[in-house]
Amino acid sequence: MKVSVKQIFKSIHVIQDFEIPDFVVLTGKNGSGKSHLMEAMTLPEKCVVYDDEGKWLSQIKYIPFNGLNPHIDENCEYMGFTNNRKQAWNNVKQYLADYNNQKTRYRTTFYQYVSSDKRKKRTLEKLAKIVNWDAEKITEELFDEHYEISSDEMFSSQFASIFKLYQVRLLENEFNHFLNEKKGQQNKVLSDEEIEKLYGPKPWELINRMLARQA
Repeated sequence: MKVSVKQIFKSIHVIQDFEIPDFVVLTGKNGSGKSHLMEAMTLPEKCVVYDDEGKWLSQIKYIPFNGLNPHIDENCEYMGFTNNRKQAWNNVKQYLADYNNQKTRYRTTFYQYVSSDKRKKRTLEKLAKIVNWDAEKITEELFDEHYEISSDEMFSSQFASIFKLYQVRLLENEFNHFLNEKKGQQNKVLSDEEIEKLYGPKPWELINRMLARQA
């Protein structure tokens, strides 16, 4: 990877080009300019970064110190996630009810309905594609399976939330297994293989494997 510093930026006073490997541990005294260099690399007018093939890397994200720390209230985190999911499902239900009304009155197709408004499209498009635009197949169970946290700053501001959402799903699955065994209920329980196929690998294990490959 080639880094080309084009302008002086904060404590970075030397304009120069240098190369670094893909995985780097950057060390130095406090105030020596480590963070300023990272910031400069995200600003094309100050610094340009190229990959090994000479392609300009135009989207570089700098996550500052403590940027990945969980900022979740331990006393209400579980209920917070549950309530957020319920609210999101209620929004979907309202849209589905509105669509059924329009379908009856105006013969509107589900594709036309979803495409008519940015908010509808953002809320319904993914589910609509999964069910091949058959609105009657969108259920709360399907919604829960594909529910995602959304944020314009997903990586930095919601990183801990992604971990927590996965943990919540594991705990709910374990609790359903307990209810089935101890209370004779018939809740849906997923195997470890089914969980990974549906939600992907555990995010903390994925990060650990990525770091291990670079070590």
